[in-house]
Amino acid sequence: MTQEYFPRLTLVPTQSILFHEHPEAARTERLLRRIRDDAMLRNPPVVADLGDGQYLLLDGANRVSAFRALDFALSPVQVVDYSAEEIALKGWHHLIVDAPDLMKEDTFGGLSSIALREVSRDSLPRHLGFRGVFAVWVDKQGRCFGLFPPPEARPTLETRMEVLNRVIRS
Repeated sequence: MTQEYFPRLTLVPTQSILFHEHPEAARTERLLRRIRDDAMLRNPPVVADLGDGQYLLLDGANRVSAFRALDFALSPVQVVDYSAEEIALKGWHHLIVDAPDLMKEDTFGGLSSIALREVSRDSLPRHLGFRGVFAVWVDKQGRCFGLFPPPEARPTLETRMEVLNRVIRS
């Protein structure tokens, strides 16, 4: 019989939460107003305890950004054991529409063998589902382009985060 897994709800120092993605300013501002008006939070961010007093933010960049803007010393979070069998980090995908800056070579300079190549729409679920692509870009004509790691590489979490942060910044 499988035991049901529940995250641990607790307060952690807000500054000890490490981001893996950039928050969206407009969403953070809306959350800020809602937290001020409602004085409640329905869905605390999800973090993994790194064991050194720091927490990796798995879900909730805009919520934690709002907490920081409100100068919260402590933030309510759901702490999960990232290594537990019951925990599965499912992929989430950002759709990038008409972002010509991604086509510039210098956007990904310093990352060896990163390639942007056209892919069929039919192949997108396979590429995204198996994490064979960092991101997908769709141009104005509806053509799809995948941002791929080197064929022989299995990118580390750190490499994936670096690439996705560059995509978001570009």
